Amino acid sequence: MENKDFAQLLSETADLMEIAGEDGFRIRSYRNAAAVILGHPERVQDVLSNPERKVTEIAGIGKGLAAVLAEIAQRGSFERRDEMLAKYPASALELLKIQGLGPKSIALLYQHHGVKTVDDLERICREQKLRELPRMGAKLEEKVLRSIESYKKSAGRFLLSFGQRIADELMAEFTALPGIEKVEAAGSLRRGRETIGDLDLLVTGPNAVAALDHIVRHPKSQEVLRLPLQALIHCSWKFPIGGINALAGRGL
Repeated sequence: MENKDFAQLLSETADLMEIAGEDGFRIRSYRNAAAVILGHPERVQDVLSNPERKVTEIAGIGKGLAAVLAEIAQRGSFERRDEMLAKYPASALELLKIQGLGPKSIALLYQHHGVKTVDDLERICREQKLRELPRMGAKLEEKVLRSIESYKKSAGRFLLSFGQRIADELMAEFTALPGIEKVEAAGSLRRGRETIGDLDLLVTGPNAVAALDHIVRHPKSQEVLRLPLQALIHCSWKFPIGGINALAGRGL
């Protein structure tokens, strides 16, 4: 795991905590730690993996944050983040990409109108309900609609962080299937692009064909296209903020 990955998880958690109106000191501690880690010249993962080193050697990282970083390194998340994602959907983080909105505004929209996605936000604006909320107004509503339009110009594109969460979920599920040796990310996700249009997963192993049949029957599978010789199966998956594709290939 790279430093940017640690920093991203801490920053996203801080954003969700601010949406929830939680303690400002803890929020700042996560954001400060994210900035420290992002700017640290050495890989935090290497420090955590070295029994002769302590991550508290890094200025600004205390015992509490050290435990959080260790948990992230071990399982890719941490308890506070899990609690926040249980309270607010991951799609709420997408709302922060809309100009004119901050965590407090998103909290108001969630509390008053149950806004969880960009589509929810657009509907509320077009119904002229955003302007009725405290500290908002018609001008902000118009600005948000323009920002949504700009955001949707990259239709079918999703933030890397969202794609990674979905990939982790699917990879864990498919890796557990009998006869599967490896499931790995490919395409834009593997290259670390800022946004992705498709979620490409390469499934390899002696029983990959059976695994692909499982993928076809997945409850989120929306459309299936069998290519010549059954070498590939292309599934279109539908998630809360839109559609994303998963491409699984049989190892030869």
